[in-house]
Amino acid sequence: MKISHDQGYLLLAFGAKKYLDMAYVCALSIRHYDRERPIQLVTDVDAGALDYGHRVFDLISTIDVPRAACGPMLKLEAYRYSAFAETLFIDTDCFVLKSRIRRIWEDLSEDYEFGIPGEVKKSGTWYDMPIAEMCRAAEIVSLVQINSGAFFFKRGQVAESVFAEAKQFHDTLGNVTGLLHYGTTPSDEPFLAMALGKIGIVPMPVIDEMGQALMLTTINGREFELDAFSGFPHFRKGKTLAYPTIVHFPGVAPREIYLSLAEKFTLRYSKNDWPNIKARLE
Repeated sequence: MKISHDQGYLLLAFGAKKYLDMAYVCALSIRHYDRERPIQLVTDVDAGALDYGHRVFDLISTIDVPRAACGPMLKLEAYRYSAFAETLFIDTDCFVLKSRIRRIWEDLSEDYEFGIPGEVKKSGTWYDMPIAEMCRAAEIVSLVQINSGAFFFKRGQVAESVFAEAKQFHDTLGNVTGLLHYGTTPSDEPFLAMALGKIGIVPMPVIDEMGQALMLTTINGREFELDAFSGFPHFRKGKTLAYPTIVHFPGVAPREIYLSLAEKFTLRYSKNDWPNIKARLE
């Protein structure tokens, strides 16, 4: 592929080897549904040590990060890491499952400087903390409650400000919720949420009026119909039958569905890699 730096996907994989495997199978799903845009992997593993990376990643950027710093807070460096003018960041525990991703790129590029599904909130509870208390701590009127499994940004003042403000909130407030993400670092999400609220970013709908979604998590989902190649993923989120383009598996759950998708993409595109990847993912 001739690499264009206009638009591309960004994946981060730091720490344990399994995160590289997850990035790999995520990238296979991206490549299945979008053969036009390059995929950049940012990792703490030297590119020469990746036995399969050259088969799917168009750019591999090696960053030296202390093991203690590996965790979701590294998402706040996405602006600095990205090689593209327009970036779609995707968490490695996601799969792209629809060709609609190509149409989504057109909409994102036309309508957003920073695009992420979410809801503007002033009240309620999030991360075991009252949202009103979060807002008071950040000295903002409201925040944007999000899941940061996928988000879009253009290189420019708006996106640069979002990431700068999020990092500033972390530096000022510390681990304001008191929670750690799977025992690693604080989550990036509260700080991004505060930054989006402060700057006044209008979020994308989590699920639109037609049931379509850029990305949905499997949390509180049911009646899953998720196939690697049908191009018609859907499941119920609350009372809504939703049709996400990207499905996010926090905690790699439901595990059997995640592993089934990982197996199908890997066997389709790199059959010989699956035994080792399966062993690490399980």
